[in-house]
Amino acid sequence: MIFENSNLYIETDFEIRVIRETEEDMDIIIPLEDRTLNVVMEDLPEYLVSRFQLPVVKNIIVRFCKTNENNICTIHLLRNIDLKSSIMNFEIDYSKVYLKIKNKDYFTQFNIMKKDN
Repeated sequence: MIFENSNLYIETDFEIRVIRETEEDMDIIIPLEDRTLNVVMEDLPEYLVSRFQLPVVKNIIVRFCKTNENNICTIHLLRNIDLKSSIMNFEIDYSKVYLKIKNKDYFTQFNIMKKDN
């Protein structure tokens, strides 16, 4: 599945659902069903060898602005359905990267990769 809105681009094997939308912003949820999640970021500093691993992630929520003036989104990795169950969250500038979330045999691979400009 491909999700494109504003400058946000996500390629995934999982379902994406819109859970909140206004004229200016949107929240989407990607259910993973309690999978181990490997978060891999392109161009990590040398001292970080490969990835961040979270053992049990139920959902990913991406909160982003749909206007071109703001390309910052917050990514929440959740233990359950609500934001209070967040294990980790971080912000990215989605005008510079795209997200690839792929189902593997024993884990889910979440790549944050630079866009070709």
